[in-house]
Amino acid sequence: MLCPTIRICLLALTLTVCTPVSTRAQAAEVVLDPVNPGDLSQWERVDIPSLNPALVTEEIASPLDGSTALRLSVTGNTLSSCESKGLRRTFITGTTSSSNAALSVYLAFAFDGTYYNLPRIQVELANAAGQILATHVWYGKDIIGGYYEINFSQSPGIATELSSASGQFVLNLSDFGSDVVFERLNVFLANYACVGTNSLVFDDLRLMGLDDADADSVPDLVDNCPGTPNPDQLDADADHLGDACDPFPNEADHEKAQCFADLASATSDSDGDGVLDSGDACSATQPATPVDLGGCSEAQFCSAIDAVSANGKRNCRRADWTNDEPLMKSREADCRVLRGGPNAADDVCGGAGQ
Repeated sequence: MLCPTIRICLLALTLTVCTPVSTRAQAAEVVLDPVNPGDLSQWERVDIPSLNPALVTEEIASPLDGSTALRLSVTGNTLSSCESKGLRRTFITGTTSSSNAALSVYLAFAFDGTYYNLPRIQVELANAAGQILATHVWYGKDIIGGYYEINFSQSPGIATELSSASGQFVLNLSDFGSDVVFERLNVFLANYACVGTNSLVFDDLRLMGLDDADADSVPDLVDNCPGTPNPDQLDADADHLGDACDPFPNEADHEKAQCFADLASATSDSDGDGVLDSGDACSATQPATPVDLGGCSEAQFCSAIDAVSANGKRNCRRADWTNDEPLMKSREADCRVLRGGPNAADDVCGGAGQ
């Protein structure tokens, strides 16, 4: 049932008693992947078997606690047709800011010291539509081939060397540089070795330092009452609104409860860009960033274009972000092709200002 008028909703809102919260804790965490037996099937295998190197993925006894961990290893035997291979998985995080969040994860890196060689964990922050907003790489201390040493030294800020080759690490999402508001987190456990071998062990992935506005140790992104302390998360009517903050805890389809939902849906602009969520193709745009009519920044618009193929690269260079240049010249382009690695398959389309 739809709410009859906005005025009724506003009246209902005035009858709701809210409990003010004066503290803002940021120590809550969510377990993204504890790596249980059979967990390997939850990851997408990134591998064209006919191309170099050869990839092996397996579940092993965890060096962390003896339970289960994932191990990836590659063996390369030629400098031609050399690709990054590994495992990829997407986690839905809800609206999260990179400036105050971090990942905790067990990692163990090893390699044989060859030149074109790098085992790594690559993290991509994306919006609700899956558009990649930012990418960063972490690798084990001294576990890096000469090619990537040169590559990373020429592009500071795209990768971080960890303090050791193995252990429980905290990957600070502030390493992405500017604050990024994201809703999805893509993790790529990647192995690259043209000639030589390397391996990567992975276990116990957690998202830490999340906003916990009511300090009840339940992160806001999964808290059914983010403004009211309720560590028990009780929800008698199973309407995803906790009993502690539900005006009608035993009536999931109460008229006023539906009215609240209708009003919130009709007026929501979660990223504050002036485009309502109902028509926003990029609902996690960073604050104060110019957007087009679809709610996408220049970088978000460009990142949605596939720049791997020749046609994709052409489309990237010709893309017109705000439809303001029908006779656009190349120097006026809004997007450009960016090198994401040593192969054409790593190329991405980015904003002209990136």
